[in-house]
Amino acid sequence: MTEQQLELPAIEVVTETAWISGHLSRDQASDAANLSSVLNLDEYGLRGRSMIESGRLVDVLNRDRAYITVCEARIQPFFPLQLLDRHVEQVAVSTAEILCAAPLRPDTPTHGSVEPASTGAYAQPARERRTIELQIGPILVSGDFHIVLGSDPVAAFFQRDLDFVPLTSATVTYLPEPQRSWVREVLIVNKRRAQILMSAASAEAAGP
Repeated sequence: MTEQQLELPAIEVVTETAWISGHLSRDQASDAANLSSVLNLDEYGLRGRSMIESGRLVDVLNRDRAYITVCEARIQPFFPLQLLDRHVEQVAVSTAEILCAAPLRPDTPTHGSVEPASTGAYAQPARERRTIELQIGPILVSGDFHIVLGSDPVAAFFQRDLDFVPLTSATVTYLPEPQRSWVREVLIVNKRRAQILMSAASAEAAGP
């Protein structure tokens, strides 16, 4: 009987100098309990669970590994660097140099301003989505940060124990060329590379 070949997850990572897309390498993808659900956005929740509790790509990035390996990769430098503009079989990217990363899937979840608490035995506190903007190196990111209802998004972001923080409904703009921007349903940002964070007032604080 032949071994079932599972499709490797398609991902992208962004550094200061390049946008890299390809597939998460098999050895790192298999670190997840179930390879087929590494990019399962149904599990990312939006059903009363924050992205913070979800596993998948954010967990791969937050493991204590010095690098992430992308295979069948396309490297597109932000600058006209022909020596880097190429397809390669495999590229290892230092996790410390990753500004943001994303799973590449077309799913579009239903959006709401507040996520209800789970009704299960281990109920999670109600969460809300707060729009934040981050400058991370040469990019500006705007997206929804999932936090406990009523929490301060600045403290919630910077006081996290883990380096990589997931956002949803995110827009990324390359500051030297503002016309170069892209939208991602899920974007994972590197907290340690964030230079500026701006948050909008909550709907309650803003008033009618």
